[in-house]
Amino acid sequence: MTAVFDNSKGNPANPNAEVPVRWGPQSTDEMLIGYVEYFVADPEADPDENPLVTAADAEEALHGGNPKSRGRRAKGILQRLDRNQDGRLTREELPERYRALFDQYDADHDGFVS
Repeated sequence: MTAVFDNSKGNPANPNAEVPVRWGPQSTDEMLIGYVEYFVADPEADPDENPLVTAADAEEALHGGNPKSRGRRAKGILQRLDRNQDGRLTREELPERYRALFDQYDADHDGFVS
């Protein structure tokens, strides 16, 4: 993340370029703060037991909520399962319990789910 606090006269949203503005918790302060969340893979973990994707996640992505939210959840699951992060899943990347569904979702039968 990159942030720039623009307190110059050239910033049309700046009410007063003469007043110094620094980071702080008040609405008159610059309040940008960034977070990074990550997971460390367990090298001893069974790759077929992906703790980041549960059966409930998959069921909700396929059938729950409105189509737009289902699409976002499905995309998130795809990204979590995509071991090589190439934007598509092979049968081998899927946990064993999902492999039986692979052909159902490989709509064009090219060997990938994307």
